[in-house]
Amino acid sequence: MSLSDIQKKVCDSYSHIPAYKTIMLGLSIGVARVATSRLCLNSLPWLNKLLKPAPLKLTPSILIPIATGLAAPFLEEPLFRGQLSKKSKYQVLLANAVVFGAMHGFIKGSPELRIARVFMSTIGGLYYCAAQSITGDLWAPTIAHLMNNAFSLAEGLTRS
Repeated sequence: MSLSDIQKKVCDSYSHIPAYKTIMLGLSIGVARVATSRLCLNSLPWLNKLLKPAPLKLTPSILIPIATGLAAPFLEEPLFRGQLSKKSKYQVLLANAVVFGAMHGFIKGSPELRIARVFMSTIGGLYYCAAQSITGDLWAPTIAHLMNNAFSLAEGLTRS
């Protein structure tokens, strides 16, 4: 797949205004995803220690994590969930979530941190797959993914 093919796929995925129920489902799944993250972090001390967001300071360099965190869902969702449909089988959804989680293990960090990211991203992938398979519209998982990333960024900003 060439870069222009990827650009076209991303643009095509978001070329329509989502239905109200798609927006509401995306927001609902986003809330569930954030709540699950908090539950995991509060219940598993080792995970909380590894994934505790570092304080972010409001400097020009903060623009990079903010831009990355808010742009990533618009790129990741078409790539990971773009081929899923309402008829996708549970095994396909689970495999998709596991691959999504595994890809987050390639981000720089200690082996323990990478495992923690894989674990939490796989959970996120399950939520995003559910949003996609329920609505058949990439806007739902993108909204849920944006909520999760925005919450994580806000949490880092409030720790500074």
